[in-house]
Amino acid sequence: MLPNETEFKQVGVLPGEKVDMSFDEDSLGHLASILINLYSDKEMAVVREYSTNARDSHIAAGVDKPIEITTPSYLSYFFKVKDYGIGMSKQDIINIYSKYGASTKRNTNKQNGMLGLGCKSALTYTDQFTIVSV
Repeated sequence: MLPNETEFKQVGVLPGEKVDMSFDEDSLGHLASILINLYSDKEMAVVREYSTNARDSHIAAGVDKPIEITTPSYLSYFFKVKDYGIGMSKQDIINIYSKYGASTKRNTNKQNGMLGLGCKSALTYTDQFTIVSV
């Protein structure tokens, strides 16, 4: 949720030096492993995150129909979530979907998410996954 501007009030300023926070380049692998192991219930995280993202895509596109979920079975070992939303371009996948922290949802209260982590939740369960965007 976006905070309301009236919810914050500056009451004072502490003296000191401003230091920008950054990531230690030698620790990026460690940080990625923390983000990959973010969820305690890995299977539920995958179901929840991809279903929510599919529903958000419907909201963005103005689509009012259910998303489709296919669970693994003996005939097909794959978990699938299908939406009828706006889709992603190759550049969206490269610049947003594949980047930890990147999100298109930070400026809206109509969609869930904004941390830029949920679409990577499959990596908590498996080493690789496939997305198909139309």
